[in-house]
Amino acid sequence: MPPIEDYSDPGSYPSLELIEGYIERTVDSQERRVTSMDQRGGVLLGFAGVIVGLVFRDIDHLHGWGIVGGVLAVLAGALAGAVIFPGTANTLSPVELLEGYALEDPAVTRFNTLSTLADLFKED
Repeated sequence: MPPIEDYSDPGSYPSLELIEGYIERTVDSQERRVTSMDQRGGVLLGFAGVIVGLVFRDIDHLHGWGIVGGVLAVLAGALAGAVIFPGTANTLSPVELLEGYALEDPAVTRFNTLSTLADLFKED
């Protein structure tokens, strides 16, 4: 992340608190959406597994619609796995924050942290 150009006074960023509150709410909202998608994908994966197990338990008596249903259940399970696989949204590394900003001026730290959160939001 680029440092603040011509930084001289922490008070030269009067809107920093307002921006910080907005970014925190936005990132929290994004994390809730990611968690919700993970939960939905997990439920779909579980149902798909049950349906696949029921459809293919007696392969000798499997007919047309059973095959179609089984294939669709396998496809739904694969798509659910694809939703779950990425995991969570990008977050700030506490170790990098501590190592990079522990001795910095608080306004510089807040500004750079907010810039990083904004960039992570764009990526997700």
